[in-house]
Amino acid sequence: FAHEVRNPIHNISTGLQVMERALPEDDAQREDIHRLLMDLDRVSNLMNSMLSTTRTSDMKPRPVELGRLIKSQVDRLKPSITREGISCLINIEPDLPQISGDTRALEQIFNNLILNAVDASPKGSKIQVIALPYDKAPDHVAIKVVDYGHGIPRHVLSSIFDPFFTTKAKGHGTGLGLSVSQGIVTKHGGKIVVSS
Repeated sequence: FAHEVRNPIHNISTGLQVMERALPEDDAQREDIHRLLMDLDRVSNLMNSMLSTTRTSDMKPRPVELGRLIKSQVDRLKPSITREGISCLINIEPDLPQISGDTRALEQIFNNLILNAVDASPKGSKIQVIALPYDKAPDHVAIKVVDYGHGIPRHVLSSIFDPFFTTKAKGHGTGLGLSVSQGIVTKHGGKIVVSS
């Protein structure tokens, strides 16, 4: 399956690169193509992370400024967020400690959490992304992604990190996003929790 998915991803990426090179340097469409290439790269990394949720050797930890990473992810997802009529408030406390982490894997976590919050939110509402020092360990960071949807029923709350579990309508979600996110957080020595 992974092989079958990777081939079209590679073909699309190659085609976009050829198109990008054919455009003049000042053409505004170059930025659109660049964004599409980044999205293809993320799809490819998602495939890799689903295949390697138990392999820690694939991680490439380096110093990461989480505040900058989160702002970048929110900016990248802004079209998806605003298309649903939702606003995103970001509250990044200054002087957060740097963490050691794999940037691509961390992007995937925030991508999953932010888009899940958007899916859970009624049109015209808001979501919040908050980053602050973790009060129980000064070299740790606490990230909160908050939505104002109707909440998660108590009887399914304990299952949301199970692989293939989803509360979304059929055909809207694989039930892998939170499971993969939990695996990535655990590999980073962190913890992911939910409250509703």
